[in-house]
Amino acid sequence: MRGHIGAISRIIRAGLGGYKGHITDHAVAIQNAAKIIPAMFPEGSDFGDTDALESIWTDQSGFEKAAQQLVDASGELVTVSQSGDMKAIGRAVGTVGGTCKNCHENYRASN
Repeated sequence: MRGHIGAISRIIRAGLGGYKGHITDHAVAIQNAAKIIPAMFPEGSDFGDTDALESIWTDQSGFEKAAQQLVDASGELVTVSQSGDMKAIGRAVGTVGGTCKNCHENYRASN
């Protein structure tokens, strides 16, 4: 996800409004990845070398809600990306980043 957000941010910073199709592609990839996040942490998968916190499994409904917030935020990014409005896209990227941060603060160990 970091790579997709970074690519969108670089397009915005460079002022490459003609690349809105690329932004949309990255936004769709983020949304598709977000949709499968809960399935990546099924019950009983809380072992091995991982940055996942135990709260993923002890607060599964909260984790699923956080993942859904990312699905929703990335869906908005997909919609806004099609407008070509770079300021609106930038705000939507910020919202996506905020949902990532919120989830990581609660469900991922600090690196």
